Amino acid sequence: MAKIDRRFIRSEEVILKAFTNLLNKWDYDDISIGDLVDEADINKSTFYLHYTSIDQVLRTLQDRLLSEIFEFYQTADGAIDSFISKL
Repeated sequence: MAKIDRRFIRSEEVILKAFTNLLNKWDYDDISIGDLVDEADINKSTFYLHYTSIDQVLRTLQDRLLSEIFEFYQTADGAIDSFISKL
């Protein structure tokens, strides 16, 4: 079984958190990779180990959010009223 590199996971989390912080301050189109690596306090080479573009970071964040919403929906026993009240 492959060993999970915690530094790799941590870097990815730092990038996503920094991206989220920037989205709360600026429009998506105004965010550059330079802005993101500054916010995350990482090197561009670290960014490129994980992603090829800002668009890919956005897609990753969207995928995670959708997964969380679906997991949350499953805990609501499929009842839409229960789901909405928990949401």
